[in-house]
Amino acid sequence: MCALTWVDAGSYPVVVDHHTTAILTDDAGISHLYVFGGVSEPAQDIYPEVRRALIDPVGGGLGPWEDDTPLATPLGYHAMAERNGRVYLVGGISKDAMGEYASARVYIGQQGTDGGLQWTRGSNLTQIFRHATACIIGDRLFMVGGLGSGDAIDVVMAATIAPSGITGPWTAMASLPEPRTHHSAAVHGGHIYILGGMTTADGYLDSILRSEHDTTGALTAWTNIGTLPNASWTSAAVVLDDWLFLVGGGAGNNSSAVALDSVRRAHFEADGGLGPFEDVSMSLPVGRSHVHQTPFLNGRLYSVGGRRFLGGLNGNTIDQVFIGTFH
Repeated sequence: MCALTWVDAGSYPVVVDHHTTAILTDDAGISHLYVFGGVSEPAQDIYPEVRRALIDPVGGGLGPWEDDTPLATPLGYHAMAERNGRVYLVGGISKDAMGEYASARVYIGQQGTDGGLQWTRGSNLTQIFRHATACIIGDRLFMVGGLGSGDAIDVVMAATIAPSGITGPWTAMASLPEPRTHHSAAVHGGHIYILGGMTTADGYLDSILRSEHDTTGALTAWTNIGTLPNASWTSAAVVLDDWLFLVGGGAGNNSSAVALDSVRRAHFEADGGLGPFEDVSMSLPVGRSHVHQTPFLNGRLYSVGGRRFLGGLNGNTIDQVFIGTFH
């Protein structure tokens, strides 16, 4: 059985969930753990701040959190994809003096020569995506499912990424078999894998889907490849070699909602399927949902913030940071 040892890495400067998290490494080989935007509950603050902490290249610990270039608007509930040192923050919600609104923006961040992020913009979304997932395959950035203006949606769209990193106009791809939001997503072998989540009226999904693509890379269909036992939502999906890990997440609904501390994994099979899931020892020290990413570097996982539930779905946002080392 695979094993993890977790250590407490202190606190993020604010409580945060519905944020996104990535590790970026600059040309000098220096790596930082980044947190982009996010919200707090129950105050429902939405943050424009981007913060980073230096990762010790030897021990893997974190230095103090410092402010990086903020976003032009507050942002939470957004999707994120990262490739080659560029990070894409897509959709979600923002807030101004008039209140909250759905964001159509695509923020593209890249480290400058001074190590700070430089932000540009891609083509705006033509569909509302909240709590969706973003994935990159080839030269396309995909947005999958989530919440539209109301309930869960089955919409899948893609934008082509130019050599400059800028995304072009969005076009429709093959829809999901049913509306799906709060799911987990990962990329392996040129396919997107979708696990768990919710559908319309908070029905919970246990199906595992794999995307199918034509010779141009366009997404043409979805194949149901199995069932996720003890289906969860908002688990962080991490691909390490030929294994898919699910970290934390939530289970249940309304008054029965719980934040999970579990870590489990399944092996990618040669035919593109997934083997059975098995528990990883040890579990997270504190159950958490709405974390969405648990980035990996040099044998370690980094988990920042999230939400716990105390008798209902609203719950309380947390600021705890943990580092898990594989053995």
